[in-house]
Amino acid sequence: MRFRRPDLSFRSALTVPGTLRWTDLMTDSTTTNIELPTEPGQLSKVFEFAFNSGNIELMEKLLDPAAIHVVSPGNFLTGEERRRATAKALENPLPVTSTIRHVYEVGDIALLINDYVHEGIGPDGEPTRIEGTATDIARRGQDGIWRIVVSNPPGASRA
Repeated sequence: MRFRRPDLSFRSALTVPGTLRWTDLMTDSTTTNIELPTEPGQLSKVFEFAFNSGNIELMEKLLDPAAIHVVSPGNFLTGEERRRATAKALENPLPVTSTIRHVYEVGDIALLINDYVHEGIGPDGEPTRIEGTATDIARRGQDGIWRIVVSNPPGASRA
């Protein structure tokens, strides 16, 4: 096992023709042509972009087909139930910012420790702030793309 700082070198211009530059991630929420993460530490910012732009197609590309989403300790969603919950969350998303704290990579598996903050006006019209530390597990596919296998926003919080 090795600890490494996330590789965020893709912040400069992305190399695939027709894809976005890093700076476009924060300015153009209508574009869906974005490079998928080839390093586990890139997942966080691409996920942030997909979530904030309400891009369900990109969100699904970042998740392994067998992915689970932990709702609360001991409770998780899979399959079509997870996909419906993702789509519902993207209907009126409270914007998120995220910061990778640690990436632990072993072969094609990585543990991501990720601090996040959802902040904005909630459905009740009141200012809302939700923050936490997610512990996610990602796997590198045969295509070299890293995808989330276990999405765990509650992290290691107690039940």
